[in-house]
Amino acid sequence: MAVASWAANTAFSVGDVRRASTTQNSGLVFKCSLAGTSGSSEPAWPTDIGSLITDGGVIWIAISSVYADLSGLSVNAIIELFELHLDNTLHGATTVIRWHSGSNADISGDIVWNGQAYSRQPVKADGFEFTSAGSLPRPTLTVSNLDSIMTALLLQVNLTTAGNDLNGAKVLRIRTLKKFLDGESSADPYATFPVEEWFVDRKAVESRDVVSFELASKFDLNNKKIPGRLVGENGELPFGS
Repeated sequence: MAVASWAANTAFSVGDVRRASTTQNSGLVFKCSLAGTSGSSEPAWPTDIGSLITDGGVIWIAISSVYADLSGLSVNAIIELFELHLDNTLHGATTVIRWHSGSNADISGDIVWNGQAYSRQPVKADGFEFTSAGSLPRPTLTVSNLDSIMTALLLQVNLTTAGNDLNGAKVLRIRTLKKFLDGESSADPYATFPVEEWFVDRKAVESRDVVSFELASKFDLNNKKIPGRLVGENGELPFGS
């Protein structure tokens, strides 16, 4: 199903997707992230994936044109990948850990995308949705701990910063389609939904079964250190950071 074009003075709901009314070379479409009524004239659409644009009372986010592929695909063709990036100052290493949950597309082993292997690990993530309430989402990332690997990782980083528990670690959420994975006929490392960047704000749960973290946007980390900077009141980055 083709994506409808933008219209002036029209009420849009969160999740609505529209294309520019004129031909664009960016390959992007635009998803409503804040509901409202569009302006009387078409906005100057951004050309970078993930960029936001205000249009009257609506806020749009630029998303990849892979959205168009979803009309002919089942939901389980969407692949969700996660990356956990440690910071040397906070965690004593620059390790990047890559996971996929293995729940989509009946994939039983590791996934390779963009030349990187993502190991299969029971991972559950939720709470990423933006709403019109005005507050930023604070997603939860839960990782299996049955093999005690997460507990071992926490012990390791706490040797560098006591009680850190991976606070300040960057988490990337990457969503693509199965057909774009390495080895597929349509392999494409650039074909993704907007890549989401979050930071671990606190460890919420640690048990023999799982470890769960609460994530936050860098704009929602009041007076918290993230790699290389200090976030101030209202998510503002101090001058010179």
